[in-house]
Amino acid sequence: PAGPTTLKAGQTLWGAGALFNLNGLLIPAGTAPALMSTVTLANNVAVRGLVINGGAGPAVLATGLTGVELLENLNITGGSSGLNLLNLGGTLTMSFGSISGVTSGADVLVSGGTGTVNIGATIANAGGRSVDVQNRTAGAITFSGSITDTGTGILLASNGGSSIAFTGGLNLSTGANPAFT
Repeated sequence: PAGPTTLKAGQTLWGAGALFNLNGLLIPAGTAPALMSTVTLANNVAVRGLVINGGAGPAVLATGLTGVELLENLNITGGSSGLNLLNLGGTLTMSFGSISGVTSGADVLVSGGTGTVNIGATIANAGGRSVDVQNRTAGAITFSGSITDTGTGILLASNGGSSIAFTGGLNLSTGANPAFT
């Protein structure tokens, strides 16, 4: 499907790419459907078993959220940027899945906020930045998936009071660009 998707607080967006189990009803995972525009998160949402390509915009956007966000078995395959977290005050966890194919922006952009971010997805970048974290005053960010970057590297700027950990392995071959800025 094309066109942006804006979730409401408490909603779950469940694609066929993840196992579905509800009160004994078990539907096995199949081929993940593809959404071809931005998915905008709301507080306390879950997104599972999808492929998302943001096209000319970000693939996944979260602004000012204070709840608990869960992204599972989600493959971001393109967009002007991948996962954009702006002024996040809650907790966002992305487990399994991958982020790749972003055209010019960051695969993962975290700007401002004090929330907790856990990214367990693999990240592969050949264009812009694989990770861009700026202007955080508190909170922890952990990248536990492997990161491969042949683009413009990782940017960490003005993050006093925030901790940022890369525990999944880094393969940064950015040519003339600094691997870390």
